[in-house]
Amino acid sequence: MFSKMVRNDFLMNKVVTTAVFVFITMAVILAASAINNIANLIQSMAELQERAVPADITQMHSGEFDQSKIDQFTEKHREYIAMQETMVLLTFDGSHIHFGADQTMAGTVQDISFVVQNEKFDFILDLNNEKLDVQEGEVAVPIYFMQQYDLQIGDTITVKNERYEKEFVISEYARDFEMNSSFTSSKRFVLNQTDYDEMLTMQAGVLEYLIEFKLQDGAESQAVQTAYIEAGLPANGPTVGGAVFLIFNALSDAAVAMVIILISILLIIIASLCIRLSFLATLDEDVREIGVMKAIGISKKDIKKVFLNKYRIMSVIAGVIGYLLSFVVVNLFNGNMKLYLSSDLSGNLKYVLSLAAPLLIYLMIVMYCKKVLKRIDNISAVEALRSSVMDSGKKRKYRLSLMKNHFFTTNIYMGIRDVWKRFKLYRLLFFIFIVSTFMVILPINIYNTMNSPEFSTYMGIGKSDMRIDLRKSDTISEDFIKLQEELQNDADIEKYAAHITSSYQVKNTEGSWDYINIEIGDFSVFPLKYLEVEHRKRKGKSQFLMLMHQRTH
Repeated sequence: MFSKMVRNDFLMNKVVTTAVFVFITMAVILAASAINNIANLIQSMAELQERAVPADITQMHSGEFDQSKIDQFTEKHREYIAMQETMVLLTFDGSHIHFGADQTMAGTVQDISFVVQNEKFDFILDLNNEKLDVQEGEVAVPIYFMQQYDLQIGDTITVKNERYEKEFVISEYARDFEMNSSFTSSKRFVLNQTDYDEMLTMQAGVLEYLIEFKLQDGAESQAVQTAYIEAGLPANGPTVGGAVFLIFNALSDAAVAMVIILISILLIIIASLCIRLSFLATLDEDVREIGVMKAIGISKKDIKKVFLNKYRIMSVIAGVIGYLLSFVVVNLFNGNMKLYLSSDLSGNLKYVLSLAAPLLIYLMIVMYCKKVLKRIDNISAVEALRSSVMDSGKKRKYRLSLMKNHFFTTNIYMGIRDVWKRFKLYRLLFFIFIVSTFMVILPINIYNTMNSPEFSTYMGIGKSDMRIDLRKSDTISEDFIKLQEELQNDADIEKYAAHITSSYQVKNTEGSWDYINIEIGDFSVFPLKYLEVEHRKRKGKSQFLMLMHQRTH
């Protein structure tokens, strides 16, 4: 009788059973792939960080520079600073970088700099995560530009402006821990020392500096940054902590993994709802057989096993298939990781961690089935022989009598009556449609959000066609006024807004003083959307800024 009931269940619910099996398999594939992806991300980030030895604090600077003052500061704070190194960058406009058939990089939003390899830390690596060693006449190109302009090994690029012109052969792709990500606005090309010295002697590019610090184990980064600012050292540019570079490198792959896990959870929910739907339908059909089994003395535990074993077997088969297929599917997600972080993702950690997905999903399905199967406890032998499971233990009076129908056709009315009588069953279908629709819409909405012209507003930057940043210099006030006059007299510009960013001291929760940047200007021209807005008069704002300004001195 047991085998007959299971066989009948498969034959009568082939569509639902197949759907449940497919959903469980897909959930395992995606969950295992996401875990695999996270394991690969952890492994590749650890390897890249170990090989590149990135800086813990990077101060970008443009303008006058005195290395002796940096050295004095380093020696004074040896309890915090383990190593210090300054990288000198020769920065060029994209229009000065030529490649292919008379093409340039003029359209890029990235700052392009030429450098030589560091000696102590912050090493730029090749695709095998080995320290780059570029020969004379060659250049290592950042992966970002390799992808954007389809640059191949053996191709040539020409650096050309009014002072300098030389052709270089692309010998390697540069994997740069600090400037790998497209989120960073600068990219570093690596040259041989001889070529770099020639370029520096001819003053071919604009000099900029990366003042980098490697801290002692356990040293507080914020304390060093505060001391650096208070010492009045070169700081004409942003200060970036090592954690920021780590986040930038992991952000895109981690986001993909999180979306995959979310979709996997939705698939598990759909599978669970389908199981419930299938079980209720099966009980409604087999309620009399269940009553007979109870009447002849078969225990509730044995009756539950009939249904539970079906989903146990289904979950095991789906788990094995999903686990094996996940190692094929994961290659669709980790291409970016192999290129930017590590070409070797062959560690054994992913095989062990990926097992968690099928095991966890199996336990979730079995526990959910056991919860649903508790309905059998409420079915008595007498009730089962004279009613359906949907009616068991209840006395329900149905008001939808066919004789009272005056508005619908008989078929439509009987359909409405059936939905009313078995509302819980059809309610499951409704939730399945909702979750399925959400699962389809979610990736589309994420894609549209990331590609929206208003995406910059989420980062506190108003929606505009162009943003111009002026770095601190001796003539910045005059340049600022002159630029506004040019913008005001330009007929192609509809509107513009001028903002000033200043650094102020604020007291943190620990009682010490930190520095934050505050942007001041007219934000009504390119407005931002706020979750919560508190209107204040301009006088109050000025008093607030005055107070902060006073505390900086």
